[in-house]
Amino acid sequence: TTIATNLAALFAADGKEVLLVDADPEQHSALNWCADRPEHLPRVHTISLPARNLRKDADVLRQKWETIIIDGGARLTEHARAAIAAADWLVVPARPSKADLDATAQFIDLAQADMAQRDNLYGGILMNQLQEGTAIGNAAREQIASWEFPIFDNCLHAYVAFADALWQGQAV
Repeated sequence: TTIATNLAALFAADGKEVLLVDADPEQHSALNWCADRPEHLPRVHTISLPARNLRKDADVLRQKWETIIIDGGARLTEHARAAIAAADWLVVPARPSKADLDATAQFIDLAQADMAQRDNLYGGILMNQLQEGTAIGNAAREQIASWEFPIFDNCLHAYVAFADALWQGQAV
């Protein structure tokens, strides 16, 4: 959600018509972020779509919106699969912890299978909440590098500014 909301705010600030799809049926974090977003900031339109509608409505949404960002939640679910099916680009967040990397590895397996079936689906892993110079950060980087999946050069560090921005409907 941190990455999805920050990307949505970035594109909106650039003058794009942005739709942020909250595809996490349990938390609705992207919807909450949008509800908390100050009115003076560039508008980000937000909707919630269950998996069955996300797959079905993806092409219709593409015709209306210049930029669509799907917040697919952090678990390997039907909703995550629907988000992959509807996506052109995947940004796969990976936090440097054993549990998160295990879950990310499962997600990557699913994403690679879907990417192999489509020639118009691209993506990469984005290290999230990284603390540079730590043993766990270095181990996470090594593990991710061993996967056969693209990795973004940049990463997001563990800054309280991300949590503060999310809390206030803003972006870093």
